[in-house]
Amino acid sequence: MLKSSPPHILSVILSLFNASLKNGHLPTNWKHSKIIMIAKKNMPKDSFSSYRPISLISCLSKCLEKIINAKLILWAEQNSILPDCQAGFRRKNSCADHILRLNQHITEGFNKQQRTTCIMFDLEKAFDKASHAGILLKLNSYNLPRPLYNWIKDFLAKRSFHVTWNSANSRSHDILTGVPQGSCLSPTIFNIFFSDIAHVIAHPVNKALYADDLAIWYTGNNKKEMEHILQKAIDHITSYCTKWGFKLNKCKTTYTVFTTAGKRSNYERTYQMKLLIDNTQIPMEPHPLFLGIKLDPKLSYSEHLTHISQKIANRVNLIRKIKGLKLKNQVEINLIIYKSLIRSIIDYAFIPLISSTQRILNKVQTIQNNTLRTIKRFSLRSSTTEIHEVLKLERIETRAKKTARKYANSRLNHPLLTKEYEAYMKQKSTTTNLKWTTIFDLL
Repeated sequence: MLKSSPPHILSVILSLFNASLKNGHLPTNWKHSKIIMIAKKNMPKDSFSSYRPISLISCLSKCLEKIINAKLILWAEQNSILPDCQAGFRRKNSCADHILRLNQHITEGFNKQQRTTCIMFDLEKAFDKASHAGILLKLNSYNLPRPLYNWIKDFLAKRSFHVTWNSANSRSHDILTGVPQGSCLSPTIFNIFFSDIAHVIAHPVNKALYADDLAIWYTGNNKKEMEHILQKAIDHITSYCTKWGFKLNKCKTTYTVFTTAGKRSNYERTYQMKLLIDNTQIPMEPHPLFLGIKLDPKLSYSEHLTHISQKIANRVNLIRKIKGLKLKNQVEINLIIYKSLIRSIIDYAFIPLISSTQRILNKVQTIQNNTLRTIKRFSLRSSTTEIHEVLKLERIETRAKKTARKYANSRLNHPLLTKEYEAYMKQKSTTTNLKWTTIFDLL
């Protein structure tokens, strides 16, 4: 609607935006949020924690925030404010970067008869607890241009909200901490505030950041040495969080030990480590969810197959409902649903697919075949090749390799991945008879 406004309206909006940036000031009603409560699935209706608050803010404000965000991102990238290990909300970075890195380091360890211990930290409401004073302190120390600094200072100050529920409105409340929900600017501000946690995690511990998701891992074969190195990193992370007002969730923070033996009956007893957050033992989790990928100690990705099978089964039911309506173009509609809601799940797992066994690939292919037979009726004698040709779709293995090639080409100048790739190839040139094929070898 705003883009389609007459030129004289757009001219007023432009003047308003320029005045806001020049004076470092936002109108008060642009800083007020309307909160609507969305019920979580299969949760008791009488519990406050069963609802997800969604923040609605001024559309004019969001347009200006998008412009400011572009300026802030450009400044942060040009001045190397964010570390290479931060992949969240950045161009030419994605979850796949860290999934690849963790996969690579684990398999490198397997080839050396070593184990990899990975700790996945959970921060309680990190975006909501980010300190305004802390954000401004860091922006000032990074020498953010004064007009941008003044604008963001006013953007965070004197914000308020009210809650709407069943047509009733609560009274207005002040927001004292956190970055505003619903703003495209908030993830960038949070990244700048939180990403320097990477500097407190020293080599040889590897780290991966995706916004507030933090994982660290170390590969070795001496249990005591691994405990000592990882505990030192945990202590530094804990101190950082205490200093800047973050709180680690001690129950949801977990660790996994990756080993060629996989998860056997004695897995917990054999590989359990003494890793503590403020004298509280970090629990062991054999099947952690790492950036949407379900892992297992042997890195076979069999658990992820079960994970995506359940997600796909729920979405196939939607295709069946559309099919039951007997519309003229139901095949086209269901193909759109398949590509957007089902194939996207499979595409996201291209790293597990190209590095897993043929057995896993065959199982995922079977899932796709059954889904395609739901979309369009085929005879029982129809081959997998015929089904894919009729619907003009690629087989799982073909598409996974195609996605991997496209991804690899897009990362040729990625600072962190190219550095780790070159180090691996240099090391590999002096090693023979490697049993495990790494993801770098495949790509």
